[in-house]
Amino acid sequence: MAILGSATFDVFDIDDTTLLFDGLKVRVRAKKGPLCKVEDVRGDLIPVLVCQVETALFMIEPGQGTAELTGETFYGIAIVGEDSIEIVP
Repeated sequence: MAILGSATFDVFDIDDTTLLFDGLKVRVRAKKGPLCKVEDVRGDLIPVLVCQVETALFMIEPGQGTAELTGETFYGIAIVGEDSIEIVP
């Protein structure tokens, strides 16, 4: 999953330990924490937080659907978003 930053939203403020993608937690490496990294995937110098989730537990069938992302910032502000997704078998 990817969380897009903007001029008014800094992805470095996100507590990645609180993220749930359609109810699934972010994958964790032993002692290294959540499998997330910040990248400039759009080439616009605005950071994007990219995280891996446990897709084996994902309950959406292949095809198109929607998924909800929830979490919090380090300041305790709730994050909620929903977008269309496409599951490819």
